[in-house]
Amino acid sequence: MEEERDLERARKLEIMGTRREHVSALTYMAWEDRVARELGIPYHKVEMKHFEELASRRFIPKEGEFEAVNMSEEERERLSAAVGFRKLRKCRELLVERGYEGLLCTDGDALKNSGWLGFCLDQA
Repeated sequence: MEEERDLERARKLEIMGTRREHVSALTYMAWEDRVARELGIPYHKVEMKHFEELASRRFIPKEGEFEAVNMSEEERERLSAAVGFRKLRKCRELLVERGYEGLLCTDGDALKNSGWLGFCLDQA
């Protein structure tokens, strides 16, 4: 499992044209955001197969494009917010999947009991 994850990360580095020493958590967020925008899919649905699809389209990133030092403060904030919403979506899906939709408020996103939010975010 760990070896598979390392191979996946190495392939993403190759596809996204980023050097290993310049990768941060923000870099991973930027990669997924770019894949989502290029392929027209929701950010929270991006998987490895989508990175491969982008590669098959001959995607060529700009040098340093995904390095945190080259991102504006606005871009960093936007990516951080997208990740927060992604975790909440996964949390909602997890509750519905396990039959706990009664814990969701009427807007379908917020939880009635904040104790469940921590559990869900840990699972997401």
